[in-house]
Parts: sequence; structure tokens; C-alpha cells
Amino acid sequence: MAVALNNHNAVNTGGTSSPVTVSFSVTNAGSNRCAVVRIACAAGSIAATSEIYRVTYGGIEMTRVGWTLVETTTNITIMAMFVLANPPTGSNNLQIFFTGTPATTVYTDLTSYTGVDQQTPVRAGSYQAKSIPSNTTLSLTLNSATGDMTTTCTSCTSGGSTVPTTNQTSRSSTNAGATNFTSDDANGAATVTHTWTYGTPGNNEMIFGFSISQPIGPMISAQPQSAQVYEQQTATFSVTAATAGTGLSYQWQDDSSGSFANISGATSSTLSVMAYLPMSGRHYQCVLSDSIGNRTSNAVTLIVVPLGYEEFPNRPRGKSGGMNWGLNSAEWW
Repeated sequence: MAVALNNHNAVNTGGTSSPVTVSFSVTNAGSNRCAVVRIACAAGSIAATSEIYRVTYGGIEMTRVGWTLVETTTNITIMAMFVLANPPTGSNNLQIFFTGTPATTVYTDLTSYTGVDQQTPVRAGSYQAKSIPSNTTLSLTLNSATGDMTTTCTSCTSGGSTVPTTNQTSRSSTNAGATNFTSDDANGAATVTHTWTYGTPGNNEMIFGFSISQPIGPMISAQPQSAQVYEQQTATFSVTAATAGTGLSYQWQDDSSGSFANISGATSSTLSVMAYLPMSGRHYQCVLSDSIGNRTSNAVTLIVVPLGYEEFPNRPRGKSGGMNWGLNSAEWW
């Protein structure tokens, strides 16, 4: 399953109060969808003390995957990108929140992709930013994988048109006030280099991008939770997951040997262990696998409480056989 384009929207806007609101539509085509929002604030339209700190789509918080800016003695240009797995379909409001006065010229580009990993839509460590003034070209190399989709956007002032190389598909291009803003995407590989050529050297030139990840394994909807039980009682851990492939399987591990290793026979979505004092502080995790790949759950901790140990934080201290038996926050019986 490879990442593919679902649909694309673009609009110029601006505002005098935060949030700036734009209406976009996402079609219900395909599965495992992800929305990518690219935002550029035109040079000179935003104060140096203001920045984009939050974006929502359909009232749902989007994740900022990065932002970059170029500031000169006369103006500032900001570019930011946000993602949302499984965005709501139909027409919804995109709201852009600023720490101060919003930019009077904002270019907003929303692209929806299908075949995207719903738990980790952006491949870790694959987004970068550069700010290089007065060049005729900018290039950005992204870490990726076959089946992923890499995406970048670029902006510059007084730079004329921007043209992508042949491996890039241009999604939008506009002149937002004094700023030219362009976005694109390209099929993934081990590494992908995006190069933009500017009509004339400009100022405040920026390029930013990342790789959108295809499903890399089962999607975990409920992580295991740490447990605290009395010794000689059963502690239970569980994980809930779904797969876009076939053959979902589970393998629980613990770190009893100093590093995580498989627990023999622990191959279901639930793990039950009899708790003994030496096991207190031990960690557990589950490795889930399917026909696409594998994913590891969060590691959790087992805390084992000695038998006869109960907490009575407000009970007064007492004596038994001439010895104190009351503790500050607990008692032995």
C-alpha cells in the first residue's frame, strides 16, 4: 500500500484577530487518510513577536511537524506545516491561532493523502528546514522509503516564479502579497531530493519538507498500562490493535534479563503474570506484527506490593510489644 494523493485545496486569506478561519473540504476517498496543511505568512504581513502556535481542522487539534522563518531588519516570513491522521470528511473549518496579531496575508494549502500510517503519519527525523537568501536554487534531501510520499513547500520574496524539478509534482503556486509560495510532492525512496529554481534570486528564501509514511505495522488503539498488585496476585496487561494487512500477531517481552526479550508462550493480546516481590520494577512491552511490518507498544512497569502492607495515611501511630508498628503513611499487620 503506497501513499497517494486524495485531494488538494488552496486559498489566500488573512485576518485582524486570532484565529484566522478558512473553510476546506476533504473527500471520503480511500482509507488511512492524512491531511497535511502548509501555511506561509507573507513577508511584512506579520509582526516579529507573533507566531503560529496552534491549528485545528474540524475542531480537532493538528500536530505541528515543524516551522521555519527568516527575519530581516524590515520584515519576517514564516512557514509552518501541520498534519492530522484520519481527518473529518466534507467541509470543515481550518483555524490558525497566532500568539499575537495574525498575519494580514496568509497562504494556506491543505492536501489529503491516502494509504498513510495512522499512528505515525510523518516518518521520524525526515523533515528539515533551510533559510538561504539570494540564491537561484534551493535543494532539500529527505529520508524516506519506497511507497512513502515526500512533500515540501517553499517561499521567497521578490523571487519571481518557483519551478520544481521533474521528479516533483507541483500542487499549488501563488503570490501571497509580496511572497511567492509553492508546494509539491514526490514518490518516496531511500532518499528524495527536492530542488526549487527561482525565476530571479529573492530574499527570505525557505524550503521545508518531510516524508509521509505508509503503514509500517499494526495500528495500536489502546496501549498497555502499568500495574500495581499485591504479591502472589495476578497482574494483567493488554493491548488493542488493528491491521491494514493480514496476520496480526502478538509477542510480549520483559526485561528480566537486563534487556527486553520474548516471554515464551505470551502470544495473545493479553498478558497475565503471577506477581512476586523480586519482579517489582520489571518492564513489559508487546511487539505486534502483520504482513506489513511490526510495531512495539509502550513499555509499562509492574509494581509488586508486599502482603500485609496497606496504606492508612491518616491513622495515628501505635505500639505493639514495645515496638512502633505504625509508619508515616502505611502499616504492617
